[in-house]
Amino acid sequence: MFVSYFTPFAVRNDPVNYQWVVYKQLQSIGAAELAFLGDTAYLADPAERVAANHPCANPDWIQRANYVLPDPAVLASIKRFHVGQEVLKPILDQRLGPNLAWRQIMRVPFPPLVALLKTGLSVLKRQGEIEAVLSWINCASMRAAADDLGIPVIHGELGPTRAPQFRPTAYVDFSGVNGNTEAGLRYARFAAEGVAMPQRTPSELLRVLGWSGAIGKPTPTHETGLALQIPNDSNLVAYGNGFDNFELVQFARRSWPASQLLIRPHPGYPFSPDPDIETDTSPDASLFIGRVKRIMTVNSSVAFEAMLNETPVVMLGECPFAVGGCHPRSLMPRVDAKAWLAWLNFISFGYLAPYEWAFDPAYLRFRLSRPPEAEIIDRHLSYWV
Repeated sequence: MFVSYFTPFAVRNDPVNYQWVVYKQLQSIGAAELAFLGDTAYLADPAERVAANHPCANPDWIQRANYVLPDPAVLASIKRFHVGQEVLKPILDQRLGPNLAWRQIMRVPFPPLVALLKTGLSVLKRQGEIEAVLSWINCASMRAAADDLGIPVIHGELGPTRAPQFRPTAYVDFSGVNGNTEAGLRYARFAAEGVAMPQRTPSELLRVLGWSGAIGKPTPTHETGLALQIPNDSNLVAYGNGFDNFELVQFARRSWPASQLLIRPHPGYPFSPDPDIETDTSPDASLFIGRVKRIMTVNSSVAFEAMLNETPVVMLGECPFAVGGCHPRSLMPRVDAKAWLAWLNFISFGYLAPYEWAFDPAYLRFRLSRPPEAEIIDRHLSYWV
């Protein structure tokens, strides 16, 4: 049995921000093998989401994420343990800004929440063996509770390549997502195993990952492109190393005049923090990448697409792709060209998983067996190639 867990916190003022994940998990894993731990508002009749025009009921997103709205009776049958937002009230009272509260929840165990989660996991465990907790956000309290009970936590998140531009990927990580990931540890294990795998060029990787557009870099028009993010995304809230969109722009302006910079706002937050810098309005990120000599970002997934296009990247925050970037001051690569290509192939075929497999119980059980990196890569390559 897998336990679907969501911290009882209203992310971006939405108490069921990850509703679509529950629907996708239910469709792929099934009610018999899925339990729920968190605010049981997630298990309400989907008709409520449709009536409220919630993003999880958007037909375009339903098609892209490949799920259906479940039958209310199926949702009602799921084993559950309710964890309400009231347990986090002391943190919300202490931290006046909701993002500050969320940052603390992601990074620091909160003893009352740890205790409640241990109770919930123990109750669910009496109803069936728990194979793993599935968490789509970092939560230090869940990590502490699960560790105490010897239960693995599998963190999931949408990967950096997404439909319709690419075949979609996902993160499946036993340590964290966005920040506190196991990417570096797994790459070191991959290197120690001496795994033999074909070293595809970046353009070949683009093709394998489904890119069907033009390959080849046009003549850049700007020195540096600044890839912005949604301000209240967990990447910036908890894993920006002190950087947000504003600080990113200020840092870039220390090295280049405004005329040499190009800003690309996030599609979900189309605002620029600096009116003196040209705003990129290209229909997709690949065209933006082609307009600049390098990309600078806190930790946007645009960084990975830029690497596939052999565009140098500077990442200022925590990010599983940091090894493949450049130093923020010298702008020089962190590793040599040979090591960089090996790392890029590992990220593409070892660390990133096919999107659908992040919800596939057979794949999750395969990863729970802790196979060697060579076996993970072989399994992924069977999908991609």
